[in-house]
Amino acid sequence: NHNRKIDFSKMDYDDPKVFELLSSGNTLGVFQLESAGMRVFMKQLKPDNFEDIVAGISLYRPGPMQSIDSFINRRNGKEKVTYIEKDLESILKETYGIIIYQEQIMQIFNKLASYTYAEADLIRRAISKKKEDIIINEKEKFITRSVNNGYQKEKAEKIYDLIMKFASYGFNKSHSVAYAMLAYQMMYLKINYPKEFYASLLTININTTKTKEYIDEAKTLGLKILKPDINKSTDAYTFEEDGIRMPLTIIKNIGPVAIKEITEERKKSEFTDFTDFVSRI
Repeated sequence: NHNRKIDFSKMDYDDPKVFELLSSGNTLGVFQLESAGMRVFMKQLKPDNFEDIVAGISLYRPGPMQSIDSFINRRNGKEKVTYIEKDLESILKETYGIIIYQEQIMQIFNKLASYTYAEADLIRRAISKKKEDIIINEKEKFITRSVNNGYQKEKAEKIYDLIMKFASYGFNKSHSVAYAMLAYQMMYLKINYPKEFYASLLTININTTKTKEYIDEAKTLGLKILKPDINKSTDAYTFEEDGIRMPLTIIKNIGPVAIKEITEERKKSEFTDFTDFVSRI
């Protein structure tokens, strides 16, 4: 439609317009970011870089949600960022001293207690599968190794307790990054190609409860929603110069077989009036 090919693999994930839209909470229809709660969260977080999207997707889940207020306050300078042990700063700086990702757990085991990453990965798996017996039994080993590396026993215990708290909701950063990439790409399309974005979004949600919500938002953005037209509509929402054209499928009792016959017939020539339509179909 625009004679442009978009190569997402070469995209820089730093478009200020994307973050502006995110911060306004205008994320309806965007993967992982469209729930009412997430939209409110994005308005509070006001992300201005890709890592913020990644962290936001990991935080907005049962468990880590309890850290949301602290994360936002620390990010916005309203709460001091603290670390139980200064050596944790290199691991937790990007998340303002709060453990969010399973990968951070592996780094803590490696840094403080000299676990190999293979050993740390076994603990990560136990954490992700909620195997509390393994997690509890590992505590003494972690503390002993940390003390042997020169860390205070009390601090090592606090850090392990923090890990135990995290164990109930840990999420992979690798997953969050993949989710955030898809979300960013959808935001980019929503901003730059709104007609195409909404036509596609409405098509995959034909006759669902989301249809009205998406149409209402498209209208608030100044997009015209054009009524079904016997000579223009298909089985999907399509984009035209004037706006988004509704499909024939939204008309009650019009199914795929009828639509196929109508669209095949009009390839010969457009229908001129009602009588012409009835006689040819």
